[in-house]
Amino acid sequence: MKITVVQAGATTIYVYDAPDLVIGRAAKGSNAQVQIENDPSISRRHLRAWMQGLELWVEDLGSTWGTRINGQAIEKPTRAFATDYIQIGDSVLTISADPAEGRNGVAKPDGQAEATQLPDFLRRRDE
Repeated sequence: MKITVVQAGATTIYVYDAPDLVIGRAAKGSNAQVQIENDPSISRRHLRAWMQGLELWVEDLGSTWGTRINGQAIEKPTRAFATDYIQIGDSVLTISADPAEGRNGVAKPDGQAEATQLPDFLRRRDE
């Protein structure tokens, strides 16, 4: 799976060759496979994303601040699409099945963050 994370306009891409991932905050004691830094409003185990056949599903794992898809709160496992914006904390993610990548870990474009423009409904109030 390919997880693209946008924080304050900067983009980080995580690529994992796994059909089921837990996404959470980078913190001591966190056992999430994908650990997002610099966002204390993300729970240690915030979101589960998995492939069921060719379909992508996401589920909030009882996080403090919840999960939204395209601005709508989710309360049960929900089908998601690569074009959906998934908001956890102050971070916005897109998730896609991308088996062609075939490597695990974090890839930052050219060692620098690239600017990303988000839809108005996902912008932080302080921007």
